[in-house]
Amino acid sequence: MAHVRVLTDERMDGRRAGSAGERLARDYIARVMASIGLEPAGADGHFAAPFDFTAGISLGPDNRLAWTDVGGAEAPLQVGTDWRPLAFSTSGEIAASPIAFVGYGLVAPATGDTRAIDDYRGIDPRDRWVLAFRGLPPSLDGPGRQALQRHASLRHKAMIARDRGARGILFVSGPLGRYRHELVPLRFDASLAGTRIAVLSISDATAERLLASGLPRGASRHARPLDLAALQRAAARRVVEARPADAPGSGTKNASGAAAFELGNVLLGGQIDLETRHATGYNVLGRLRIGPDTSRETIVLGAHYDHLGHGEGSNSLASGDEVGRIHPGADDNASGVAGLLEIAADLADRRDRGEF
Repeated sequence: MAHVRVLTDERMDGRRAGSAGERLARDYIARVMASIGLEPAGADGHFAAPFDFTAGISLGPDNRLAWTDVGGAEAPLQVGTDWRPLAFSTSGEIAASPIAFVGYGLVAPATGDTRAIDDYRGIDPRDRWVLAFRGLPPSLDGPGRQALQRHASLRHKAMIARDRGARGILFVSGPLGRYRHELVPLRFDASLAGTRIAVLSISDATAERLLASGLPRGASRHARPLDLAALQRAAARRVVEARPADAPGSGTKNASGAAAFELGNVLLGGQIDLETRHATGYNVLGRLRIGPDTSRETIVLGAHYDHLGHGEGSNSLASGDEVGRIHPGADDNASGVAGLLEIAADLADRRDRGEF
């Protein structure tokens, strides 16, 4: 408990990697290792071993997006207001491309609680943007929601779009969405492996403008403009009404129906510019030598001592007035580090008493 109390002290400031708080935690762990009798096994005879890592992400200077209607008129969209790239989006030029609407963008196999869902049914998304609602319908609850939760993350939906050949994916919250921010915040994702396609969040107003300019391909030019709220209600209904896999009439038929369609008369293209920030973190390495010489084989025990700082990244579970406060990380992973140090102390004591 003494180790946990030190590592979670406010002076550690959440132990964010690369921060002053991480340095305090690192120095503490090194002092404890030395007191136990471990030898430094880091760089240049020290306990610390530096490594470089991606510490954050921000918008570069060249972010632009514009849509073109059937008459060739181009309308620029304002980054940060009308749209924003996600942290795992690709960067670079995106050619002006058609847009396909795919409801909630879900692709999921049948389970005991839902039938197979493929919101791309009836549309070929290759070399197109796909427009999808974020998350799951708010009205979906119980086992059905649990069954689809793993298929509803932004990254998972983006990977589905990528695997189907899409050029990019546009996420919209929609009027039914229950989100603090209409645009997805640009937050650092510790798993920054890109999806190789453009991944953007667009405002409801932007989605409405695109829908108003691009009727479903093949529709009469006198048809009524598409309505975002109506589309979201219909898409939600198709997901919510997905019956269990063993229900009468179920099987391979898509539970969400053929609701996908391509918007005619509108193209979207532009440039995405994301900049990553790099920093240096430190491992703390101590060696417990058993014999007089270094062994040919080594057993490695580990725990991570860094944490989330004030929750600046995408992994914070803070809500309400907790947002922005120190994340002490008692069980993530001060407790693991404390356990590691206790194991080291016990093994060192047993060695000194000649047990091995």
